[in-house]
Amino acid sequence: MKTKKQLNSEAVAILTRLASGDTVNGISTPTFKVPSNLILLGSSTKIEKGERLGVLSSVMYLAPSDSAAIMRKGKRLNVCPNATKYCRAACLGLTSGRMRFKSNFNSRLWKTALFFTDSGLFMQILEREIRVKAMQAKAQNKICAIRLNGTSDIPFVTTYNLADRFKNVQFYEYTKNPTTIERYKGTHKNYHLTYSANSAAISPKISKLALDKGLSVAAIVNKPPVSEQSKIDLSCMVLGYFRYGTYIENGDNSDARFLDAPNSIVYLKIKGDKKAAATMGKDMFNV
Repeated sequence: MKTKKQLNSEAVAILTRLASGDTVNGISTPTFKVPSNLILLGSSTKIEKGERLGVLSSVMYLAPSDSAAIMRKGKRLNVCPNATKYCRAACLGLTSGRMRFKSNFNSRLWKTALFFTDSGLFMQILEREIRVKAMQAKAQNKICAIRLNGTSDIPFVTTYNLADRFKNVQFYEYTKNPTTIERYKGTHKNYHLTYSANSAAISPKISKLALDKGLSVAAIVNKPPVSEQSKIDLSCMVLGYFRYGTYIENGDNSDARFLDAPNSIVYLKIKGDKKAAATMGKDMFNV
């Protein structure tokens, strides 16, 4: 097994070439600042809310959609293949909170570039970080929770068999990918999915399927549905009908979706500035 120093050195060498304009393994990128110390997993204000629930969480942020302008053989690569035009325009990775700053975009760019250029090396670095996080959580007597798609929609957990390889880690994701929900078997208790309801015609069908599988469905709302009628209205908008036995939960209390009651529709307030709210369009549910 390679040391952290060896992995870092290999990755920096690749990134230095990319940043200088070289094409590496068929990948070319815009210029960016190469970090001296590579860290893939991070946090956020919402992620940190899990600590009061006994959860030590980490999240990985890549450059959302095709915003990194990374190219392979003339094709612009996209880490969110099922993104709608509305969510792409309003994506928190482009407009909100800490993610607006240039240093954060640079970080997301080099991470995305490294993944596409050498996914094997990327995963070695990532898995080392996951092991460290798991040890930290154990020392604090907390649940280690990892969300690998903070601003992306890549099936890391299933592609790299992470739920089996890290049985002491709770993996969880939000996804807009219908196939991800359809293929979910529920065989790993340490892997939870939340389907992000949206404006796609198939969204009500996949939302129902997610609830049938005991998963959560997230809905961006203009305001919290506090009355019983507004909760019924939200269920009807997300599913096309009112579903008895469905819980309506506040998803802004924490990011730990795996703690949701099964069959939960989780409402989330729009993230970002006024422009983000204006561009959310049909992906936002007006209750």
